[in-house]
Amino acid sequence: MRQKRFHSLAIAVFLWFGAGFYGCSSSSVPPDDASSLCSSDSECLPGQYCNNGVCQASSILCEEGGSCPDGYTCRNGGCVPSGEDGGDGGDGGEQQEPDEVVSEPDIQIDDPPLVGDPPQYQLDFGNVMVGVTVESSIRVSNVGNAELRILELSFESGQGEQDFSIAPEVLNSLPIVLQPSEQATIEVRYTASDGISDHAVLDIISNDPDEALVKVHLVSEFKGDARIVAQPESLSFGDVPVGQASQPLVVNFTNQGTGNAVLTIQDVRTGILANPDFSLQVRDSGGSEVTLPAFLNNGDFIQVYVTYHPQRAEDDSDEVVVVSDDALTPNLSVPISGRGVVGDLSVQPSPVDVGKVRVGEHGEVTVTLSNSGGAPFDLTGVTLADASSEFTLTSTDLDLPNLSTAPHTLAPAESVTISIGFDPQDIGQETAALIIDNTTETPQRNVAVSAEGFIPPSVETEPDPPSLLFGNVQLDSGSGAVEEKAIDVVIRNVGGEPLSISSI
Repeated sequence: MRQKRFHSLAIAVFLWFGAGFYGCSSSSVPPDDASSLCSSDSECLPGQYCNNGVCQASSILCEEGGSCPDGYTCRNGGCVPSGEDGGDGGDGGEQQEPDEVVSEPDIQIDDPPLVGDPPQYQLDFGNVMVGVTVESSIRVSNVGNAELRILELSFESGQGEQDFSIAPEVLNSLPIVLQPSEQATIEVRYTASDGISDHAVLDIISNDPDEALVKVHLVSEFKGDARIVAQPESLSFGDVPVGQASQPLVVNFTNQGTGNAVLTIQDVRTGILANPDFSLQVRDSGGSEVTLPAFLNNGDFIQVYVTYHPQRAEDDSDEVVVVSDDALTPNLSVPISGRGVVGDLSVQPSPVDVGKVRVGEHGEVTVTLSNSGGAPFDLTGVTLADASSEFTLTSTDLDLPNLSTAPHTLAPAESVTISIGFDPQDIGQETAALIIDNTTETPQRNVAVSAEGFIPPSVETEPDPPSLLFGNVQLDSGSGAVEEKAIDVVIRNVGGEPLSISSI
């Protein structure tokens, strides 16, 4: 027996997952020479004839019943070699002798083998992780004695059919021609796009008159159980100033299941829908934003970035809810909490009373400005309003003239001091207002300021200095009578305050 020679022809079959080639994977491209399957000449275009189940063009045209060169017969408007098979039991051709050997192609699938009942060709890709590409091969041989033409490669619709495809350059190269004893290897690629078992059918259409259509079943399975685990189990933001955003905190959600079962993340949201205090962003392990649903292989995870931006000064709480296909925990919740805080300006003393200051002298009081709240705020101005020139305002902690352009920030529990001075030029009560501009919820504080100029009590006598000269005073020694004399002394208070005389 003559040894057959097999020539390998590699045909790449790709899956272009997520790249927009799904249309190519489920459709076929006709051969470049516009050949089509047929069973008789009548199914071909005029000037073509049916040969071995495929329409072929005649090089010499003729009219029906017209003459053709010797050895040719006029069929369907074309001169055909008299020995060609009409594909329809001799439509228009010469009757073949019973013992004449018919030349025809014969397709054979060498691998994968037939399995099951009823038997079918099945190419099993096994357990494949989502996003991982695997390859397997289909080997096709021509065991006939005529040219085999593979005309179409296409997928039937099925569960996961979009995960299998054929490279466009392969489809565009059809038909693939195999001479007798030649072999072609079709390399099939499969990339799972989700965690569902996939099944598709690859149709191989050829000019084999007995088996023009061969079906190869493509399968892949997922085994095990998906389990979702959150780490950490809660998030606390602590104190965050109202109107500001915190740094994001991260919670990881991981598939810690068994086997190669894929965890499907269907939704990620806050427990309170449209909660203005918390916002979420879902990213993969590489930091890229995730579009749901997301599919996690065993050990893979997503990261949920949570940002807290309180709207009011109060305690806030919510939860991150992840909806998945975990049979035990389809809705996994992670508590989140924080407290919105504001800065609070405290002024001590308030109101400010410099007290009584003697005319011509200087009086002063120190005022402390503190942040008694939980968030920083800025001092943008500290001034005296409605004040006479007798008042002064100074500070060693603040650049008072430039606060409007260079604010001073007070952190929680931090304080600064200012000094209010009073230099009275006359007696009497004086008032003013201490204006403190800031970025708290009360952007301007108005603190009353008062002071009083006075002159202390002062004694003046008349005569001044007082001098009491009584002169000679008579005394009658016989009778004991005494002469009395009186001198008036005037005591006046020429000061500005009441004079108290405790003794003379």
